[in-house]
Amino acid sequence: MTFKVIETQEELEAVLSDRLKRAEKQHEERAVEIQRQFEEAQKKIAELTTTNDSMSKTITENQEKYANADKTIEELNSKISAYETDSAKTKIAIELGLPMELKDTIQGSDEESMRKNAETISKYVKVKSVPPLGDPEPAPSDDGNAEYGALLKNLQVGKE
Repeated sequence: MTFKVIETQEELEAVLSDRLKRAEKQHEERAVEIQRQFEEAQKKIAELTTTNDSMSKTITENQEKYANADKTIEELNSKISAYETDSAKTKIAIELGLPMELKDTIQGSDEESMRKNAETISKYVKVKSVPPLGDPEPAPSDDGNAEYGALLKNLQVGKE
């Protein structure tokens, strides 16, 4: 390639205008690309904002929904513990023959300590066995065998 000497102002302006047009074209293409990227970024920001808003709403709803969950779990666990303790006291009272009225006086944090306490209480409490208030035999039915029942009741073994 040979170097051409520029001798006039017009030649200089012609060369420069050619180069300026190419540079302007490159800048315009780059500006269009940047504008396209900017619009894509704005769309992505809008999508992410929408997603963020919906997730924030979901988080708020879940926080409201489960706000009392820990408190409820704690209450239920304490109820379960109370039922287990009551069950253990009842079991120990039955095993040691204590009246059910005294089962609530049994103290202790675990079954072993409750058993020791109940044994101490049982030393001081004597349970009297009370005979049944009525006849333990069931009443005869009226199905036509009433006479036989009366006969058996009056019959004595070994005598006619």
